[in-house]
Amino acid sequence: MKRRWQPGVLDEVVDAIVYLEEERSGLGLAFRASLERTLAYLEEFPLGAPVVHRNTRRALVHGFRHIVIYEPRGDELLIVAVLHAARDPQTWKRRL
Repeated sequence: MKRRWQPGVLDEVVDAIVYLEEERSGLGLAFRASLERTLAYLEEFPLGAPVVHRNTRRALVHGFRHIVIYEPRGDELLIVAVLHAARDPQTWKRRL
């Protein structure tokens, strides 16, 4: 399954990694590794997370308070957002 990122999502990921790394050395790298495991799981099991809006699903990044918002689209995984769970859901809904 191929990953496709909505514009701005990779910037969110980099911002989260930098922020977490500044909070504690190694935390940003741990987040990146956990996010990668989450995305690998979603590629293997694209319907493995609950639906939150139409065909949009939400997966937790293990060990962090971040979520991945995504849509399975055929052989493609569209990553809509990667953000802290406390953020306003309208942030990602505007991207649909």
